[in-house]
Amino acid sequence: MHKFFTSLLLCLTMTSFAVAQTTTNGRIYEEEVERKQVVKKVDARLCGGSENPLTIAGFVNYPPFGWVEARQGMGGMEIRENFGLGFVIFDRIAKKYNINYVHKPFLNYKQAQKALEVGAVDVLLEAYYDTPVTGSVGQFFYPAYISNPFVVVTLKGKLKNVKNFEDLKGRKGVARWEEMILPLVQPTLPKEIEIEMVSGARNAFRKLIKKEVDFILMSEYAYETEIRRFKVQDFVEKSSFRVRTPNIFFNFTKRRGCARRMEKAFEREIKALLEDKAELRRLLAEQISYWEDKFKDEPSILLQKGFELEDETALEIQLDKEEEERLERLKALDSDVLIKEYQNRGRDPLPDKEE
Repeated sequence: MHKFFTSLLLCLTMTSFAVAQTTTNGRIYEEEVERKQVVKKVDARLCGGSENPLTIAGFVNYPPFGWVEARQGMGGMEIRENFGLGFVIFDRIAKKYNINYVHKPFLNYKQAQKALEVGAVDVLLEAYYDTPVTGSVGQFFYPAYISNPFVVVTLKGKLKNVKNFEDLKGRKGVARWEEMILPLVQPTLPKEIEIEMVSGARNAFRKLIKKEVDFILMSEYAYETEIRRFKVQDFVEKSSFRVRTPNIFFNFTKRRGCARRMEKAFEREIKALLEDKAELRRLLAEQISYWEDKFKDEPSILLQKGFELEDETALEIQLDKEEEERLERLKALDSDVLIKEYQNRGRDPLPDKEE
């Protein structure tokens, strides 16, 4: 794990979909370098002040970077809040500079972008520098707080040694609407590769497991997060080939003067965090672990009705006889025992990786 994160952090450099709901601790999921400085309190009348808080936008279903959960507030009112790495970093900076904010989550990236464009929100917590439109309506705060490598995910033992798009010609893949990957890679994608768009990680992994597609094109960190939710670590693998590695930024609307007033503070704090590799590694691992624990009582997608691996498929993705026997033993266990076994094996948030 240490080698992987070291390599990652040296180069640090999301229309609609069905919403999954899972209740955890009363919440519903809808599918440092120390620096001495004077912290000034924000004027209550200015943006970020108590009388004029920033409105921050996130969207569901893109862990570990961002997702939305709902809880009941006073009088039974539903309160929807942002979660994930982007929010955690923003919240730290906001607390340090006494910046007040309110949550305004959206169901997808396009909705959030539109809200930013018309000034309905002040900050988009997770933004790609993906189109000229995005740059014209919002101001990106540099540097990006993390990079997001896209990889090719396959059943174990399939499409080994994928080194470039040429190795995927004639194959069928799937990508998720909420990840907004296809628009970013389309210019370099050969016509011989067919990509189907679906909503939600569950649908993408179901198609792969049922062999309806040959691969999933997805974020490397979303992969490391979702395989823990679905408990399929032993049955899938990701390529060392990184299709593209776009950056994820905070994006402030240009409709108000908040960006101009806060740019230097955010730049200073993000740079400090990127320099503290151990702390950024801890924050990322914390989000992945939170997601895994959130679905710890959900059985593996392999054990859910209609999505068990067939014997033929099981044999194809196993590396040796010992693994075949282990699969049959796991399938015979009840889901609680299976979950505990997965939890007791390798809790590192990300595996070792040599670059």
